[in-house]
Amino acid sequence: MNWNCILERVAQTESTNDDLMARWRSRELIDPVSRLAKHQTKGKGRAGRQWFAEPNSSLSFSLAYPFNQPQQFLHGLSLVCGLAVIQGISKSLGLDEMSLRQHGLSLKWPNDLLINERKLGGILIEGGKLSSSNANERVWMIIGIGMNLTHSKALENATQLPISALSELNQKHMPMEADLVWLAIL
Repeated sequence: MNWNCILERVAQTESTNDDLMARWRSRELIDPVSRLAKHQTKGKGRAGRQWFAEPNSSLSFSLAYPFNQPQQFLHGLSLVCGLAVIQGISKSLGLDEMSLRQHGLSLKWPNDLLINERKLGGILIEGGKLSSSNANERVWMIIGIGMNLTHSKALENATQLPISALSELNQKHMPMEADLVWLAIL
């Protein structure tokens, strides 16, 4: 990480995105903040969908980041975030990105992370400007990332979708600790 960012870890929250969105709306954000939850109870996905996360089996975090450019220039942000996640996975597992692709890791526009067409995780981006009349106000984007670290039968039953987990790519048997993956992505 080559920029200043406040790192926060909490045991439990409903949604890391909602936590940071509330702080943005109340104008409490000054510097970038990333918030990791060990257990997220009401995670969110795109279009009002729910993101299911099992404690100790998933990575749930959000990043509040200020941009000094108009929001209309941030259309490719989810793709950039997806590429950053792949780089972080590469770092945390000690595998190059080509090997990860060969083992089925991919991005699906606009926000899905997949392993062999099964859902590994997703990216949710919210935010903007609070006041359209203030030209000097920065655009804040809240970027939420959820990822399955290990398989969970309860998660598979809850989603009723084919899911995957980062542990499938862990050929070197690196520790699957949420903190390590979180920091590698940042």
